[in-house]
Amino acid sequence: MKLKRIISWIFFPERCSICGEIKPFLKSYCPECEIDTKIISPDACQICGSEKCICIHGVSSALNHFTAVYHYEGQVKNSILKFKFSSDSSYADIFGKAMADRIRQVYGSTDFDCVCFVPMTQQAEYHRGYNQSELLALKVAQELNLPLAPCLKKTQDTLYQKELSAEARLNNVKDSFEISENTLSQIKLLSYAMISKPQVPHSKSAVTPF
Repeated sequence: MKLKRIISWIFFPERCSICGEIKPFLKSYCPECEIDTKIISPDACQICGSEKCICIHGVSSALNHFTAVYHYEGQVKNSILKFKFSSDSSYADIFGKAMADRIRQVYGSTDFDCVCFVPMTQQAEYHRGYNQSELLALKVAQELNLPLAPCLKKTQDTLYQKELSAEARLNNVKDSFEISENTLSQIKLLSYAMISKPQVPHSKSAVTPF
């Protein structure tokens, strides 16, 4: 089996899970990303997201549960920015697979109905060329053998979240989304990054962002 993998790697070298560059055999990351990347423990709190739970300090969250793979810094941050602003959609497969693997690791056999994504307005998606959250959701759905469902609709443009404080991010997206009438009972709400505070529209539906 190992010989077959070596031969396969010679003709089809595997790529780094972060930057997409060719990586050493049997390694998950290239040497640069292996040093630079900080992976979040799968045992991190699923409410506050901290590896040292701060829920006891009264920190509130708009989420029921969430999990994430990487800290948003270093090469991970650079790759996400390229994915979002430099029309490099190849990162959807790289990060989508990593997210699906983490979902399996944390949630095991949880029976979800579908995977959905944070939508953009038509104008914003036209200027960017694609919705990065939708591409990620598609990869996650394929990996987990789940349907992809457009459960949300964005009704108005908002400011860039990265330019706002944690509190301002929540206020920025408030009342900016509508939930589709046929939304199922339990969904994975997929955003490309969780930074400081979750960027999730307020709703009464049970959502599990990743």
